Amino acid sequence: MASITKRFLRGTSLLECLVSSVTLWVSVFAFLLSSRTEAKQDLYIGGFFPLDNVNWDAAGLIPAAEMAIADVNKRTDLLADYELQMEWNNTKCDAGVGMASLFDQITASTRKVMLLGAGCTLVTGPMAETAQYWNLVQVSHSSSSPSLNNRGKYPLLFRLYPSEESMNYPRLALMKQFGWKKAALLHSSEGGFSMVIQHMRDLLIQNSMVPMLSESFTGDPTSALENIKVKEARIIIANMFESTARGVFCKARGLGMTGPGYIWIIPGWFSDEWYLEDDTTCSPTEMTEAVSGYISMETQAVDASAKVTNSGRTPAGFLADYQTAVASTSYTAHDLAPFAYDSVYTIALALNASINPLGQIGARLEDFEYTRSDIAHVFFTAVNNSNFAGITGPIRFDINGKRLGYTKIEQLQDGVEVPIATFDDSLLSFVKLNESAFIWSTENGEPPPDGPLMVEEWRTVSLPLVITMTVLAVAGVLFVIFLLVINIMYRDRRIMKLSAQT
Repeated sequence: MASITKRFLRGTSLLECLVSSVTLWVSVFAFLLSSRTEAKQDLYIGGFFPLDNVNWDAAGLIPAAEMAIADVNKRTDLLADYELQMEWNNTKCDAGVGMASLFDQITASTRKVMLLGAGCTLVTGPMAETAQYWNLVQVSHSSSSPSLNNRGKYPLLFRLYPSEESMNYPRLALMKQFGWKKAALLHSSEGGFSMVIQHMRDLLIQNSMVPMLSESFTGDPTSALENIKVKEARIIIANMFESTARGVFCKARGLGMTGPGYIWIIPGWFSDEWYLEDDTTCSPTEMTEAVSGYISMETQAVDASAKVTNSGRTPAGFLADYQTAVASTSYTAHDLAPFAYDSVYTIALALNASINPLGQIGARLEDFEYTRSDIAHVFFTAVNNSNFAGITGPIRFDINGKRLGYTKIEQLQDGVEVPIATFDDSLLSFVKLNESAFIWSTENGEPPPDGPLMVEEWRTVSLPLVITMTVLAVAGVLFVIFLLVINIMYRDRRIMKLSAQT
């Protein structure tokens, strides 16, 4: 009996040991599986931002892009198995530097799945034209030139910032609002501004308006301004970088082409107090006087509503957090920061939307290679189908990868750009217009005319003078008739014949 009991206990101990071993291995396997599941796969995007450039410094976009990446990585419902990362380069708003940056990104050890940027059209164009050969879909945060509206040339490019060309429609609507029928067009020959002005010229003609002249210049704008002055144009639509605009306004002031009677319509994406930089022959006081009353137009950077966007943030909440984020860097806050934020979110949502389509062809996001045009096509389709509420408003693209948004119209009043109207680029109409908010520097406070006024004025002559001159004129006519009759009656007489000889 004791022997049986001993064998039973030994068997029980062996069984317990076996169970314990199995439990241990199951725990180890579960731990390893859990660790593998928790470890996220890095996905890299290449960022391109213009810093240290005299025409445009957009360093302030970087904190906004980094905020978006952090927000994406916090979400469990967006790219849950991935960690979005960004490696960025400074393009300096220079095409050569931008292309070098692109090749640096492509040849780096980290493979990029999409590109973010660039900011300047001079860089974005060549970059997009080249990136297609590496099957890289590109989302630009701030390029606006209409020269990029070419799907054949830039097949994988999308732009969050609406085309500069779309600003022409609110310019046209504003002219109609105030009854202006003619305008002078002025642009610098750099930066692709000529296409915008040509489009504006075509719009004026199509709407039975008169483009009085279209002037371009490189460097010194004096000749172009003098030609505008000779034509007596009063409405001047100008398109150029802010550094160039300072020189133009300084020269225009010297020619008497600013102040009452002149309306300048310029881009609204210039930096705050852009006219106070000390790089002209005019003093700050003179520049402030010269630019007073200009009308600016730019894409609305923040949705005016207080609704929560797809990112979980409200526009106001984003701006507050963005200011805090910028304060911890050496960068300066930038008005276009919301576009950088929404650009990153566009990429993240597109990558997330690509997971299932890629699964159908047996691929994953991390399988992207620069030779995988099939995966690039899935990415392209996902971006093209974007439809969500962003910080800057609804995010949608047309067939050319161009976004339609809202245009904000402001007027410089006492050194402050005051919002006047909002224009819907898709409906081509004002959704908000406070016409009484405009301040006109004319004597009567009314909008100035589009050129010198032709005034008809009746002048009278005294009645005695009219009678005297009439009597003399009638007498003269009667005397001539008398001479003619005498000449006819006595034409056969010798003396009359002799008087007729030459």
